[in-house]
Amino acid sequence: MNYLSVKIYLTIILASITLSRVHAVSINENLEADTQVIYSLLHSNPDSAIILTEQLRVAAKKNDAEFHEANSLYIMGWLQKQTNQIGSAFQSFIRGLELIEDSYPLEDQSKDLKARLLIEVSLVLREHNEFSLSQQYLLEAIEFSEENNLPSRLWNAYYGMANYFSLNLKDYHASLEYLDKALAVAYEQENQERIWNTLNEKGLVLTELTRFDDARAIFNDIINSEYTDHQSYKFYYRLAHHNIGNTYLIEEDFIEAEGYLVKAMEIPTVPRLAFLTQLDLAEIYHHLGKPNLAVAHALRAEEMYPDIMAIPDNYKLFELMASIYFEIGEFEKSYHYSQKHATENKEFLFTQEELIRIRNIYAMETLAAGFLSSQEQRGNTHYYSLILTILGVLLTCALILGMIRQHYRKQSIKNEILKLYL
Repeated sequence: MNYLSVKIYLTIILASITLSRVHAVSINENLEADTQVIYSLLHSNPDSAIILTEQLRVAAKKNDAEFHEANSLYIMGWLQKQTNQIGSAFQSFIRGLELIEDSYPLEDQSKDLKARLLIEVSLVLREHNEFSLSQQYLLEAIEFSEENNLPSRLWNAYYGMANYFSLNLKDYHASLEYLDKALAVAYEQENQERIWNTLNEKGLVLTELTRFDDARAIFNDIINSEYTDHQSYKFYYRLAHHNIGNTYLIEEDFIEAEGYLVKAMEIPTVPRLAFLTQLDLAEIYHHLGKPNLAVAHALRAEEMYPDIMAIPDNYKLFELMASIYFEIGEFEKSYHYSQKHATENKEFLFTQEELIRIRNIYAMETLAAGFLSSQEQRGNTHYYSLILTILGVLLTCALILGMIRQHYRKQSIKNEILKLYL
């Protein structure tokens, strides 16, 4: 091949690359526009959002737009979580994470998406008391976010790690350390909602340490915040009243607890918080020997129950109702609610097993796919021409780094699978 032929060949390749990039930009712009439409429908019309998200996923897959395909799975998982389809949501997040991890090197938007997916997987696992697995994803999210300067995701990861230490290990001092890290990030970002959120969690951890005065001081700081015009102020104002009431409930000062919870109930809020307030009031009136009020609030909580996640902190309502009805001599109702509590607990445990089953299936598929990918790359090496090798030097370096990373990831996944079966 003479010099002129090489020059023409290189020109054709560069022209093809340019046209491909123009075409890719056009496709990505259309997919991004579709994504923005979906975001606008998330709260107002979730049913339409689900349909459009699936259409987006199919279009992205057809056009090899891996970021948009993974992002559509993230959106789908988020929508599925809102309707308590936890197994499906978990599967969507895992599939999205696999797509992102197969794309190497990652662009900035893909890095942010990977961190979000890691955190979402950890949250689902944490909600189902799979704390050790949840921690593994959080640790990867923290390491990845620190390496790639993703402060917004660092807040999520620090906050999640604080929850891990408080909920699983009951190591409340370690939890406070991570909450201080999260709070520092929130102040640095000047994100008032995250500041309130972190302060609230800090108050809850102090409550677990029975440092009730310190906890109430933090909750009162939220109540007395100067940012009363903030769109989230009423939510945290109500939440702070609820949590102060809970500190008095723990101390068995039922009169003080009642006052704060009744005050909290005056402000509309999200279903789970409204549910918990009704649940706590039912417990208070049960202790105060006011069964009619206890039953009334318990029944209101029961009406809200289908809209919240079936986890132990929520379905303990039925255990409380069984106790209330037993004490007032309505034994058939007491038996009914004791059975309902047992049924909910059984379904919760089944969901936990299903989440791990799905996770293990995807882990094994990833391991197999990674091995085959490495074999194919080694087999195709001999077919590269000299010119294409020169043009692909940078890409080859990136692939080698990716394969090294993939090798260590395969080993980690393999060891994790072995632990589950040993």
